[in-house]
Amino acid sequence: MINLLPDSAKEAARAEYRRRLAVSSLVLFLTASFFVFLFLAPSYLLAYVKLASLEERRALFRKSIEEATAVKELALLEAELSVLRPKEAAPPVAALIEAVVKDKGPSVRLRQFSYERRGKTAKFDVSGSAATRASLIAFVDRLKKREEFEDVFSPVSNLVRDKDVEFTVQISLTPRP
Repeated sequence: MINLLPDSAKEAARAEYRRRLAVSSLVLFLTASFFVFLFLAPSYLLAYVKLASLEERRALFRKSIEEATAVKELALLEAELSVLRPKEAAPPVAALIEAVVKDKGPSVRLRQFSYERRGKTAKFDVSGSAATRASLIAFVDRLKKREEFEDVFSPVSNLVRDKDVEFTVQISLTPRP
């Protein structure tokens, strides 16, 4: 195709195209900005009013809570002090485990220890397996002879099998004076 327009006319057409593109882009941007402002302004004003209302309520609550806060802080300090005060002496768990392990004998395997304290008493559960029923009975008897344990309880279900006996022994403890 033959190009009949001179170069200066081509440049003028390109410049006119760029001006029209810039103006139409600016008009589109301003129109979009106007609609965004139009739709978001009520939400912004509502949020601003809600914020002011909440700040007023906070100030009112702060005044009314100052007295209650002092009481709560005192209760919190009392709770922290009760945690830090020495309680009645209970035997350390490591010592209990060591005592049980010393009495277990060669044919008894221990698997699990569970310690739970309730008020002045504590409960210590020992689970494991014994090669024979007689070795389990001997283990329980050795535990019953210990002074650290108030009561040693072995359920009858522990004695059902003659060999490879799975067991759980419950030991009750009382704190030392």
